[in-house]
Amino acid sequence: MYKHCDEHALFEKVEEAEEKEDPCVGAIVNETEEGKKVAREGREKYWTVWRRIEDPIERRIREMTVNGS
Repeated sequence: MYKHCDEHALFEKVEEAEEKEDPCVGAIVNETEEGKKVAREGREKYWTVWRRIEDPIERRIREMTVNGS
């Protein structure tokens, strides 16, 4: 999955420092059923966070719709 997101033009990797500041990341890793299951089983947790970049075509369509162009 990492490879696919890394190669996709509309996704950018969130830096580790930003991940650590985001409370959602900790909740996803530690508080979800899957996160708890992995912890119970004593396995390592692996994750990466990606941000979707706005598609310039979608942005232009939205601007045209709002502005009535």
